Amino acid sequence: MNLLVIGNGSIGIFENSEFYINNHTGYFLDKLNKFHSVTFTQGATKYDKNNNLQNFELKKNEIKYSVLPETRTKGFINAVIKLLKNNEFVYLFYPGTVSRIIALI
Repeated sequence: MNLLVIGNGSIGIFENSEFYINNHTGYFLDKLNKFHSVTFTQGATKYDKNNNLQNFELKKNEIKYSVLPETRTKGFINAVIKLLKNNEFVYLFYPGTVSRIIALI
């Protein structure tokens, strides 16, 4: 089963090579990934190693991910539609702006 998980925060990007999320969300995704093909997505921010709660690295833990463009851009809707077409099920974290927009689609 292909499962798309929509986060309600941001992926912290460090030097365009490391992608971090909150560890609680990361452990949840890691458990799901043992039984299903999981893709995680949400917006992005610059990662600050000295002051951050984002401490779960997606690549290192072999979690597939997609960084969404800004919600105000045309590319956002195109990226979301592509992700939705490639997955059978969607898990939405609430509350969250991106989750609400995707729920309406």
